[in-house]
Amino acid sequence: MKLLKASVMGLITALGVGSALAAEKRPEISDAQRAVAIQAVANIMGRHAYYHGVGKNCDELDAIWAKHPPTPNTFTNPNGAWTGDHIRSSYCEMNEVNMKKDLDKIRKVYPEVPDSATSLGVGMFLIHTLTTPIIEIAGDGKTAKGMWYSPGIGIGAMDGTDSAPGGIFFYEKYGVDFIKEEDGWKIWHIQMFYDLTGPLEHGVATVPVKEKVKKEAGEMQSVDPRMKQDKANPNPYQFWSPTRIPVMTPTPAPYYTFSETFSY
Repeated sequence: MKLLKASVMGLITALGVGSALAAEKRPEISDAQRAVAIQAVANIMGRHAYYHGVGKNCDELDAIWAKHPPTPNTFTNPNGAWTGDHIRSSYCEMNEVNMKKDLDKIRKVYPEVPDSATSLGVGMFLIHTLTTPIIEIAGDGKTAKGMWYSPGIGIGAMDGTDSAPGGIFFYEKYGVDFIKEEDGWKIWHIQMFYDLTGPLEHGVATVPVKEKVKKEAGEMQSVDPRMKQDKANPNPYQFWSPTRIPVMTPTPAPYYTFSETFSY
């Protein structure tokens, strides 16, 4: 009788533990769903690079950025962040304003270039390569995080003379949050981490003079209200300098739902 009672109690205990474990375990997407999502997220980021490379920032916002995020979209760099609709005014509208200015400069030297919307971006060469990806899909399948290293160059019009165009090189990182909407994966937050940038024609030799570069960037933002950032970056990533100690940027790690991770 004692043996039977012990067996029953053991069974009840086992069932209780099993039920508790079952209650704690949250439903997760399958490995196959995760693999498909990783490729979809990589494709969205690749589309960002191709849109941006030809100056089609407005088309990019319409095609691959979140339309109904639970919190506003953000686009952040070491200086600060643009949020919500302000991303369109800065990343889209001001980009077109600047391309029109560049077109005017180009036409002073090459008047045969038509003065029309179809000529916007003439003389521009911009490439953001995407390397060394780290992509994590949330266990609930609703969001994702990614980080890429992005070496690249940008070349464009200078001052309307027949001298060579000006350009910069850059080595930087993208940290990106994605969200899955009804029509697929979309960009939710982008944060840029600038490591090394300088004049393309001079190379690394001029890079250590960084205070001047940061000052000029701030002055450029004040030219037009549309470029003013909504908030400062409380923990700005430091440009490379001869005295900078290397730091590890926050990289994506496995997580179940977005409230349990950090935001880029």
